[in-house]
Amino acid sequence: MKFLRFGIPALLAAVVVLVYWPALHGQFVFDDLYLPFAEPGASRLKFTAWIAGVRPILMLTYWLNYRLAGPATNSYHAANLALHTPYAGAWCS
Repeated sequence: MKFLRFGIPALLAAVVVLVYWPALHGQFVFDDLYLPFAEPGASRLKFTAWIAGVRPILMLTYWLNYRLAGPATNSYHAANLALHTPYAGAWCS
């Protein structure tokens, strides 16, 4: 019974990480190219320019990520994985 409670969610989380791992080093694609971090002057944009639009919390995560790691794609993918994995685990429990 203990395995069902903790083992299966842990196993599923491990599978998700293994499947998603190659994407950590992928390039930005599709609509990513129109986001603030893809602009040549992204480092000079004001905070309000980053969070403008219909999804300010998402844009806030982009701003924080850019401030911490710049335009490196692996940090954005790792942040995405770190934010989504706990929710997937909570959903499974």
